[in-house]
Amino acid sequence: MYIEVSETPGGSQKCVLVEPGDLGSLSVRAGKLDAAAVGRVLESEHAGRPIGDGSSNVYVSIAWLRRVGSDSWGEAEFVRMVESAGKAGWVDPLGEYLMAHIDKQA
Repeated sequence: MYIEVSETPGGSQKCVLVEPGDLGSLSVRAGKLDAAAVGRVLESEHAGRPIGDGSSNVYVSIAWLRRVGSDSWGEAEFVRMVESAGKAGWVDPLGEYLMAHIDKQA
């Protein structure tokens, strides 16, 4: 699954969860937005936050994923995905966010 993040010149922002049934991957597609702009959009939509380490990764809210995507998976499947991400080191220390890489497109 991935999150499509956009910001218009007028300041309109949005996050859309795409392919929510694909629990095997998680990324953020951000067009030409940099990591700071992606973090601002995620925060404004209560979908995540920047990591703040200068990388091209952000944190995505587990609660937001559940809220917008739960019709596409069973809770047990989702829990297994989060546990697997935790074993790989992709969950924040408090267990509230999953780390996701920002894919930029031209």
